Amino acid sequence: MASLATFNFKLFQLYPGAGKYHLNTCANPDCSNFGQPLSDSAVRRKAWEEARPELTEEQLDIVAKHGPGAYKLSGADKKHRRVSCAFQYRRAPHVWADQRTVRCQVHTFEGKVCNSAFSLVSPAHLDEEVSRLRNHNGILDGPGCGACGTRFDLLP
Repeated sequence: MASLATFNFKLFQLYPGAGKYHLNTCANPDCSNFGQPLSDSAVRRKAWEEARPELTEEQLDIVAKHGPGAYKLSGADKKHRRVSCAFQYRRAPHVWADQRTVRCQVHTFEGKVCNSAFSLVSPAHLDEEVSRLRNHNGILDGPGCGACGTRFDLLP
């Protein structure tokens, strides 16, 4: 088999957002990036410059590189590796490595780079799957009023 094609993307081109379930964020509870969506380094730097004008250039560089919302796109390790395939080529499908692993770059409370990794997941697809499961057999809808049938999670 020939080597797999690779594509160079920037994280902001691929990042689908965090959604209401805080997907695509750091899952390490000891990290200050826990549940924080991606933010641009220039935006982080500007926000810290305005909030703390006494910071030095070196400190602002650290915030831009390791502040809240700092993630980087990295090559997939074995745990997160995916291979995508397009079968539109007769007898020779086009195959490539999907390297959509994201690593957290924020400093933990111990002062080390978190470096937790996760694969990008689409919040829209998760919402659709939850809807599908709820509508499949009603188990996820929860209990409802016996008289009118209104679910308690919709109108508590």
